[in-house]
Amino acid sequence: MKKLLDSVGLTDEQGKRLERVARNEHKLATSEQGGVFKQIMIWSEMLPDPIATSEPSEPRPFLAPVIKVAQWVTNRGLKFIKQNPELRRQFLREAKPIVDAYEEVAGN
Repeated sequence: MKKLLDSVGLTDEQGKRLERVARNEHKLATSEQGGVFKQIMIWSEMLPDPIATSEPSEPRPFLAPVIKVAQWVTNRGLKFIKQNPELRRQFLREAKPIVDAYEEVAGN
């Protein structure tokens, strides 16, 4: 197999990908999903592998979720919380540990 791949200028990995394409050829004939075609192109290296070529994103700041909730409450959430008694109870239940931690850090 190695000689065959070398003769056509393919690497072992490209050969393995083409074998996967061949094994899944029947899915192309029976599937109407557009994602199958994209996957075949990734397997055959006509498209770059998004997993192999993606770069890790910057880590999110530790307080990012708290900041997001604070922005939501400030912008429009308070209105919903006041209007819905069940949402109000749930919000108070979920926010209590954050308030307790705040008071401990603040020294209150």
